[in-house]
Amino acid sequence: MIDMQLLPEEQFITYCLRSELGDAGNGKFSEVDFSSLNWDVVYERSMRCGITPSLYKIIQKKLPACEISRIPKYFVEKVKFAYIATSIKNKGQIKSLVEVLKVFQNAGIKVILLKGSHLVQFVYKDLGFRPMSDIDIMVKKDDMHKAVELLFQMGYGLLGESNDAQEKMICIRELIKSYDRHMPTLCHRKGIKKLDLHWTLPDSPVSVDIEGIWNRALTEEINGTNVLVLSSEDLLLHLSFHASIKHRFNYYGMKQLCDIATTINKNGIDWDKLILNSEEFGAEKCLYLTLRLSKEILDARVPETILQSIKPDFINEKIVIEAQKRVFSRKSIKPAFEIISYHDKLTPNNSLFKRISFVFKRIFIKRNELMNLYSLQESSNYIYFYYFARLVSLLYYQTFRLIPFFLYPLLHKKFSPYVNDLDLWLLPQNPMKKNNLARRCSTK
Repeated sequence: MIDMQLLPEEQFITYCLRSELGDAGNGKFSEVDFSSLNWDVVYERSMRCGITPSLYKIIQKKLPACEISRIPKYFVEKVKFAYIATSIKNKGQIKSLVEVLKVFQNAGIKVILLKGSHLVQFVYKDLGFRPMSDIDIMVKKDDMHKAVELLFQMGYGLLGESNDAQEKMICIRELIKSYDRHMPTLCHRKGIKKLDLHWTLPDSPVSVDIEGIWNRALTEEINGTNVLVLSSEDLLLHLSFHASIKHRFNYYGMKQLCDIATTINKNGIDWDKLILNSEEFGAEKCLYLTLRLSKEILDARVPETILQSIKPDFINEKIVIEAQKRVFSRKSIKPAFEIISYHDKLTPNNSLFKRISFVFKRIFIKRNELMNLYSLQESSNYIYFYYFARLVSLLYYQTFRLIPFFLYPLLHKKFSPYVNDLDLWLLPQNPMKKNNLARRCSTK
């Protein structure tokens, strides 16, 4: 790992995580001067990284009693409380999830658990070790209509909507058509507070073989209820998407790297199968960068030969350095280029006509999409006014996101963004153009 000039408190956190997740299991605690640490900073940084409950378990497990006695009691109590609170919250979330799973099972709907609900239950196997902000599950798209109806019957509804109002206002089929990856977040006052229902793998930069994912899924059991989970290789790819494409290593980046390292350590990985799947998903860049960061920061058990075999043709150390900075960043970083929203539809390398065409299509969406967006009636006389309203809204909210796509080509060489900007480097490329782009970039 490059010298990140970490604070002593950040070094302590890193040593703790490496002692639990690292290949050698050596936390280097002998290098830590416990008396000089600001334990309030340790707590604040652990919260920022999303690993406070984990820190408590690791301290109890890895530090000798003589070292624990040198840690202020108030700090130990705070991280212990975080662990207990996480355990109670996750236990309630899992209990509510099981209720949903039973209803779906009785209706013949198969479910794949995603992200936290999979990791907490079957990878970490400790309800208090990892926080869950929401519950993500995947069902087949053919079952989506029935699944949403069942959730409504159970009392779930849209955030901010009353159940009675939404059943009158929402046409489920049209709502499903309006979202290309998942339903809007659902919630229940006494159940799951945030439930995301997907019919494809979320956060993936390209379309993936959903049928293959279902075929490779493994059967597990929660409280006597059968459920499917991603195969270890698909889970690792999904976590790579989530860390790099969704959050760009900045939002709880350390927690996401811990997820990846733990998956490798506890699940065992068929590396040949992983490489093959990453090629099919077009995820080589995401996978390489997340595995490399996991290895360099947390000493994850990633064979060096694997890293070399999946190393992209065009990458420089600026990309890796920027990614590491984001993992340790003490503030949220807003990238110059949005990835997940636009994919390869709008990049600085596209022609001016393509870029203008994309913006035009974003404004003048289909009539039924506009009606759903603004909750309009079919007979509304104001529908064309809402196209103007959408234009004003997009200009207000999107101008600063779109301007870089138009100005960047004027200020830089055509291919330089892809080798110098992390967010652009992560953009998926057209497979037919990938090799040609690699040759051009390799000459820069």
